[in-house]
Amino acid sequence: MRCDDGSWARTAGDCPIRRVQCPNTPVSVAVGEPCPKPASARPVPVACWDGSTAPSTAACPPDRTFCPGGVTVPLGSRCAEPAESAKCPPGTARVLGACTPIARPGSPPPPPGVPVAREPEPGELRFDRYVLAAGDLLYAQGAGCTPGAETTLTAGGELVGRTVADQDGRFETVVRFASFRPGHRQVAADCGAHLASGVDMMLVSADTSASVPSVALPFLLAFGSLAVHRQTAPCAAVAPGGGSRSG
Repeated sequence: MRCDDGSWARTAGDCPIRRVQCPNTPVSVAVGEPCPKPASARPVPVACWDGSTAPSTAACPPDRTFCPGGVTVPLGSRCAEPAESAKCPPGTARVLGACTPIARPGSPPPPPGVPVAREPEPGELRFDRYVLAAGDLLYAQGAGCTPGAETTLTAGGELVGRTVADQDGRFETVVRFASFRPGHRQVAADCGAHLASGVDMMLVSADTSASVPSVALPFLLAFGSLAVHRQTAPCAAVAPGGGSRSG
C-alpha cells in the first residue's frame, strides 16, 4: 500500500508516523500532539575584554571591536573571515558540515538526528546540525532578510556570527561561540528582520550513526553471561573429602 508520505509499505502499520517540526527547536512530535515547552535559561553575563562583565557584547566598553567567538580587534579593524565561510552552491544545503543536494518531495527521510537538506523559508533561521558536541563546526542559514543588510547573530548577548545578506535576503555563515556550555543555546539573527532558533550543546559526541541494537548489544551479552553463570552454579556441589559431585 502507498503511505501518506508517498512511500510504499506492506501494511498501514509499517508506514512512518506523520510528524511535525516544533518551531525554533529540533524536536518533532506526532500530528496532533502539543510541542514541549522550551526550558527557560538564566541569562549569563558576557565577559568583556577589559575583565568586566556586561549583559551583552554591545554593552562592553567601546575600546575594541568585538568579533564572533569572543575575539576582539582594534577599532577600525575588520574581523577575520573564517576559512570555512564559503556558501554552498545552488541546489544544495549544508547538512552536518557538508553541502548536500536539496531533498526532493517524496525522498526518503534522513537518519534520526540529521536535518533535512533544504533551504530556509523566509523568516526562518536554520542550522546544519541541532546537537553540537565540543569541536563541531556550526553553520547557520537564514532567509527573509533585507537584501544587502548587515547581519549579526547573538546568543545570550554574545556575538557569535556576522555576515551580509545577499540580494535575495539570504545568508549563510559560521557560528562561533566564545565558550562551550552544555545545554540549550538560543541564537537570534538580526538582518533587517529578526530570526531565531536554537541548538543543544552536549559533552558526548553528536554522532547519531550508531543504531540502538549496536549500542545495546554489549549489555545484552553481559546480561546473558551472568544468567548462564547463575544457572550453572548450583549444579556443582562440594562432595565429602574435598571432591565435587554433579547435581
